[in-house]
Amino acid sequence: MNNTRSYGSFLAGMLLIMLASSARAVDAEAVGSDPAAVCHRDPPASPDASAPPAWVDRVEADLQTGACRSARWLDGLIGPPPDNSVYRTASGSVETAFLWSRYYGTQPRLRFHADLPLPQWDNRVHAFIGRFDRNEVVSEQHQRVGSIPSQFGDLQDEQTLVGLGYSGPPKKTGGWFDSSAGIRVDTPLDPFVKTSYYYVRSVWPASVLTLKESAFWEQREGFGVTSRVDLDHAYRRANDQDDSWFLRSEASATFSQRSLGVRGYGNMTLFHKLSERRAIALQVGFDGQIGAIVPLHDFGAHIIYRHNLSREWLIVEWRSGLDWPREKRTDPRAPSWGGGVGLELLFGGGRPLGGL
Repeated sequence: MNNTRSYGSFLAGMLLIMLASSARAVDAEAVGSDPAAVCHRDPPASPDASAPPAWVDRVEADLQTGACRSARWLDGLIGPPPDNSVYRTASGSVETAFLWSRYYGTQPRLRFHADLPLPQWDNRVHAFIGRFDRNEVVSEQHQRVGSIPSQFGDLQDEQTLVGLGYSGPPKKTGGWFDSSAGIRVDTPLDPFVKTSYYYVRSVWPASVLTLKESAFWEQREGFGVTSRVDLDHAYRRANDQDDSWFLRSEASATFSQRSLGVRGYGNMTLFHKLSERRAIALQVGFDGQIGAIVPLHDFGAHIIYRHNLSREWLIVEWRSGLDWPREKRTDPRAPSWGGGVGLELLFGGGRPLGGL
């Protein structure tokens, strides 16, 4: 298992290097003459005119340029693109984290994702590549808050995935569909197909209910369905539009051909915006599976603090919590302290995967 994880992290790192290297391939002479040079973006100049741009600005600019050029190349397989500027909307993030818990030990992590527009296919179609927890992306039986993966459970199913997605126009109220299909960038390929229906409705003042029904197929799980319910509530004082306090409740249940029973999670997260650049959250939750040897796998509470680090697209997350995990019937249900720190770099206007 450790060898598999190390190989996966190495592969993810190599893909990131290739993405950034494709941006460096545009030399100074090509800019302004090659249509692909529309993707080229120089990092912002240093306040000191005699000093080069900061390395973190160069990394962000290279990742954005590489994602843009990758989208243009992929979309260009159909034919010459009519408008190159649309590829500038390619976006994503790179995240690294170091986690520790008394029960699971040390767990370093590297994640990334990139969304590539494909306007010649359809304005609502995009390609994606990234390293995720497969159970977050396909069956959605795991949840996540912030850039650090949820510590409710061991992190052993992270994979590099590539595929295509279709997103219907999101609405403030009403319903829409989205779909995706992809494969694992490793062997076995383990392909998957998923389609989801969202329904959003305002239920009370400052409260929004979201229902999501997903049907999926993947080689290892067979056919399955996931039902998810989210309830978001913003706390406001009279005549005050400030949403500095926000409560999100989530519940998810998944059943597949190869599952022992229904499995899922539930949690409540209270967010508080301290400023435009800082936020804190308190989360309580559990996960488990009906019919498993240990039906209640884990429950606990976490506190999360996020803040920008010199750039609005560079985010640091700190996390600490107390869980009561249990993997086997013979394991004692004992408290397990844990903590972690993560760094997330957004490029091209990308949004944090965790949404905090």
